[in-house]
Amino acid sequence: MRRRTKFAAAVVMMASGTGCPVAYTSNPPPPDEVDAPMHPPTENPPPPGPRVESYDVLVSAQTVRILPRFAAETPGCMLTGVDVLPDLGQCRDQPDVISIPCGLAVDVTQLSIDGAVAAIDPQTASAALVVNAGASSVLRLDGRFGAVDVPLHATGLPTPTLTTTPRSNGVDIAWTTDVQAASTLVEVTAGLTVRHCQVTQPAYRFDGPTPSAIRVQPFLPVETTTTPYGDVRVWRGNGRAAD
Repeated sequence: MRRRTKFAAAVVMMASGTGCPVAYTSNPPPPDEVDAPMHPPTENPPPPGPRVESYDVLVSAQTVRILPRFAAETPGCMLTGVDVLPDLGQCRDQPDVISIPCGLAVDVTQLSIDGAVAAIDPQTASAALVVNAGASSVLRLDGRFGAVDVPLHATGLPTPTLTTTPRSNGVDIAWTTDVQAASTLVEVTAGLTVRHCQVTQPAYRFDGPTPSAIRVQPFLPVETTTTPYGDVRVWRGNGRAAD
């Protein structure tokens, strides 16, 4: 389950060049005091919103997920709850509340695969598309730097067979694949948090409350294309959820 936070203001505008919301009210400011001394402003300007610097594309036979990666986060504008593919050997816990205090800076305005346009989430810049991707399928990025095509090479994808073994304080997850995989994304939902881990071995031990959902997606070796919108990494493999 994922929830989105909402904030209210009398009028909300976006500060130019920052992507940060600036609130105004209809009440006029109080008059200046007579002969009041002049003081420089003490507040710092709002930090810039995190910039999307590259993309991870998770390709299966029928679904494509497009996940952005962001430049170094600015203090005061830390992202929470945004779905990001972890690096190899790493894990990320994704809470259900999405918080992006300063908005995002994004150069891509449209994503499409073989002519089918994906709806970009305006809050997270991620996208997902149900499409029968194949060997000749292409992801097109359109935006500030024009159109760029990235081949998906969605053929010969590994498909997992998944088993789970409950424990008193967690669960052991193991899988085999019909095609050798280079790595696997493991996603475990427990309570209001989703743990994402990318592992090289076909097994993962989850310590924590009983999961409500478990999913694994093995990948062929990643293919990287350098574009004006940053590197686009294509991860290819079919996912499967535990019964």
